Amino acid sequence: MVAKCSQNYNHFLKGLLSLYNEEKGRYVSKYLDADEYKTAHKNTVQTLFPLIVPDIPQKHKDNII
Repeated sequence: MVAKCSQNYNHFLKGLLSLYNEEKGRYVSKYLDADEYKTAHKNTVQTLFPLIVPDIPQKHKDNII
C-alpha cells in the first residue's frame, strides 16, 4: 500500500513539475481542447496550488511568492 501511494505521488509530482515554465517563472495551467493541450493565458488562483506540495524546488516557491 505504501509503495503504491509513493508511486502515485511521484507520478503526480513529475506531472506537476512538467507544468513549470522557466521563461515565465511560474506554473502554467493546461487544458485539453479537442485533441490538443493548450496553455491558459490568465493567471488564476490555481497557480498558487504548487505551494502546498512539499517537494517542489525552492526556486519555484520563491518565484510564485
